Amino acid sequence: MSSAKEQVRALIQGRSIMAYHQGDWSIERFVLAIGHLYSDDVGDCSPEGFDEFLSKQRLSRVMLLNHPHDSDEECSVEILLQDDEPIAAWKRLGDHYEYYDGLAVLNPESCRRLANEVRALFASQYNVVSEPPEDFLKWAFEGNQYLSRITGIPEHPLAYSMESPGWMLGGLNLRNERLFVVEGATVEETEHGTLTQGGTLVEVANIVGHVMPTERWGSDQGVLTTVLLTAGRTLTVRTADLVVVPIQIP
Repeated sequence: MSSAKEQVRALIQGRSIMAYHQGDWSIERFVLAIGHLYSDDVGDCSPEGFDEFLSKQRLSRVMLLNHPHDSDEECSVEILLQDDEPIAAWKRLGDHYEYYDGLAVLNPESCRRLANEVRALFASQYNVVSEPPEDFLKWAFEGNQYLSRITGIPEHPLAYSMESPGWMLGGLNLRNERLFVVEGATVEETEHGTLTQGGTLVEVANIVGHVMPTERWGSDQGVLTTVLLTAGRTLTVRTADLVVVPIQIP
């Protein structure tokens, strides 16, 4: 029996050969699939400069069969050529187009070389190292719609309040967090979070209970928490005013 490459050469004789052009989705996916076959570093999305890279590879494709469906399923066999020589085949069956196990390598040397060059395109993206944030705590709370950072408490740099306590009370406990009530403080909203100045931090010894508004998932203004302070007093406060400090394990 003749080799697979010889069989393919005979099968593509007289068939339409489609050379690569920018935006040729089929060849782009074909080459990415070959790259992924040789390296997990190759992803599903085209790396930067992929069009320019492909335009220099002298690639083309031949569709051996493509039976139509009334859905998005596929039933096709396609051949990838480089310099008019078949290097790989792709059998696509089902409702996806990324069947890496449907690839057949016809020219291992050419496919490996192509895959290594594709991998290098991805590696150049991975090697871009971002600069560390100037203010780590600012970065840690940026874009967090659930928590608001509280500044102005030097002994507790990692302190915050809950923006939506109605959603978050289920996981609140004194095994993982310390809770404080601030008495006699001035509170100011800044671009970096809630700035608390003055006042006294009074630690919570126990959570007695919560009062939820009728519309729990609406405004959190009505969410109240009754706490037992370490000083022995019981106090009911807006849950959003509680200062939360994650516990540090020695």
